[in-house]
Amino acid sequence: MKLLHTADWHLGRTLHQVDLTEDHAAYLDHLVDLAADEQVDAVLVSGDIYDRAYPPVASVAQLNDALARLTDLTHVVLTAGNHDSAQRLGFLEGLTSDRLHLRTRPRSAAIPVSIPTSGGTLHIFALPFLDVDAARREFARPGGELPARSHEAVMAAALTELAPAIARARATGEGAVVIAAHAFVSGGEPSESERDIQVGGVDRIPAGVFDAADADYVALGHLHRPQNISAATPMRYSGSPIAFSFGEARDTKSSTIVEFSAAGARADATVRTVAAPVLHPLADLRGTLAELLAMSDVPAHARVKTVLTDAVRPPGAYQALKDKFPLLLAVGHEPQGTARESVTVSARELADPLAVVDTFLAYVTQAEVTDAQRAIVRDSYEALLAEERES
Repeated sequence: MKLLHTADWHLGRTLHQVDLTEDHAAYLDHLVDLAADEQVDAVLVSGDIYDRAYPPVASVAQLNDALARLTDLTHVVLTAGNHDSAQRLGFLEGLTSDRLHLRTRPRSAAIPVSIPTSGGTLHIFALPFLDVDAARREFARPGGELPARSHEAVMAAALTELAPAIARARATGEGAVVIAAHAFVSGGEPSESERDIQVGGVDRIPAGVFDAADADYVALGHLHRPQNISAATPMRYSGSPIAFSFGEARDTKSSTIVEFSAAGARADATVRTVAAPVLHPLADLRGTLAELLAMSDVPAHARVKTVLTDAVRPPGAYQALKDKFPLLLAVGHEPQGTARESVTVSARELADPLAVVDTFLAYVTQAEVTDAQRAIVRDSYEALLAEERES
């Protein structure tokens, strides 16, 4: 049994306002070729297919083309991430071929995608991103008691709902059980391109929450850096196939191949990665203008970010750097000795809508913002995000 695990495509994403459609096309071509070469039994995409709830028309066409080519080869399982509109992605449900399986509603995960293979049956239980408030209502206990208001609590409730279906899948004989989830699991290392984490929209779920689920592999999506999670059950983020920030310049983007060897009721998972194509490597450069202009090892097709460390920003620096690096995307200035960390924290705070509102309230009221006020702002913001995802 062989599974191709990928996630976080973010079709429609840009990098410093540069369109990444060409990069996505190269990856999707690679994915189709990889699925054919490896003869996988299924391709699993663990959420965030699109970058936003209202994807560009070109991104919709790109997805439709990729799905048509992949389903000619194998089964494809898609889940909705926190950047997708579950309702809009769910429009495809009911219109899909027998090889395309969408899971956009929390309880739909209890319907396994069961794929017969020469080595046993591959059972995939695919959870979409669980919006806390919606999932609490979905998984209310008998009597109306709601799970606690946290991602850990709603994930635990969802996995409890899956338990009977997983037990039935195990009872069918040799095979493998895979759980797909789009979540922030403790032990995972985020990168600066996960915008929703920076604004406090997602809290961590302990890896141990998945231990009782009796899975052979947990296919995670949400974090963009490829990584394994230390847990009793094999658990991995496939990561995004493209670098979406210069903080990922040194990451090796890849797709994950998982092979299962069934022995009775359990299956051993062997994980390996296949590097994704890189049309435009990222170069995050730092130095004086003279040092940057003297660099000779940066490819002409690299997308470049520079930070000038001259005591005074040199006149004409941008044009000089643009002549040197044709795909220059950003120029910063941090004089030698400036604390870089404080600059980074400040930039993140400015990008955080909650921090902006906090600063505004403090300015208008001329008083320290209280925890109760912050809770109202946070709840309102998360409700707006949920409304956008469902619109």
